[in-house]
Amino acid sequence: VTSPCIRHMQSPVCKAIAEQVQTELSVSRPTSGAGPQCHLLIVDRSLDVAAALVHEYTYEAVAYDLLDGVILDVDRHVVQLKGPPARELLLSEADPLWEEMKHMHLEGVQRLVDSKVDEVRRQNAANKDASQMRTSDLLDMLRKTPEQRDTMDRLFLHMTLIEQIFSRLQQERLTAGLGLLEQDIACGVDRAGKDVKATTLQAQLSKAFSDFTDLSSETKLRLLMLYFACMANISEVVRQKLIEMARLEPDDQDVLMAMIRTRLMEVPDSQRHRLGTGTVHRVAREQAARFKRNAETDGRFQLSRFEPRLKDVIEQLVQGRLNDDDFPVLEGCEAPHDG
Repeated sequence: VTSPCIRHMQSPVCKAIAEQVQTELSVSRPTSGAGPQCHLLIVDRSLDVAAALVHEYTYEAVAYDLLDGVILDVDRHVVQLKGPPARELLLSEADPLWEEMKHMHLEGVQRLVDSKVDEVRRQNAANKDASQMRTSDLLDMLRKTPEQRDTMDRLFLHMTLIEQIFSRLQQERLTAGLGLLEQDIACGVDRAGKDVKATTLQAQLSKAFSDFTDLSSETKLRLLMLYFACMANISEVVRQKLIEMARLEPDDQDVLMAMIRTRLMEVPDSQRHRLGTGTVHRVAREQAARFKRNAETDGRFQLSRFEPRLKDVIEQLVQGRLNDDDFPVLEGCEAPHDG
């Protein structure tokens, strides 16, 4: 078995882990010299903090993000449906609808579920009582038939999930401007594909805190963390002003202060020549180009312009274009000799 070519992000933590992995592999899997060699790339969260904070609008991701503790128990993958009768349904591979839709964008999921409901109505059009029923009552009537119970339960489950997701999107103001602001902060590019100035984003964030007085502390925390993670060289005056405007709950304030103490928002020495000293977006050149293409693509969902940086990094690794200064090969490792 050929040991992998180990590469790591340029950071002391990643390098230390890479060296430990190399030591363990040298003991447990000595190189035989046979077979193609693979890459092992070691990175940490500082590569792309935004990916952990920005909302994702594919069905599974947005459901787990917004409905945990509402009608969804994420730990058990169980949805709790009100009655009568009240019941719990499992989100699993046994549900063909879930498997078909979980990686689709939310709007596509809504269209698909609506089409399946329309199909049920067409199949029962001859029943005058059924044609006058609300959708939920129709599904409840049909589930009393043993052969249709599971299908109707699943359809009702996804109707309920979608309804609850859109309700939560409205509560979090994500469909009322915050979703676009979040994307602009994460991308450094607006929906027209134009670069967004730091001062513009700061003003929009301040306005959101001022206008949306009913925003939850957690939502404001998420926006602040996203802004602080995406922007470099934020002055202490600006940072404190935004924190004061947010008026976070004490627990959320502690979380924010803990993040600031990690120093994830400081500009690494390797990037100072690129980012300079003024407040600018941290987005890498290739990633910014991708975000601009996403913004200009017809049919692209405006709230889904952001993509994790790791996607670019992996593509560059596969294509042999990954920067050796930012992601060096660990000393003592052989460069890959076969793809």
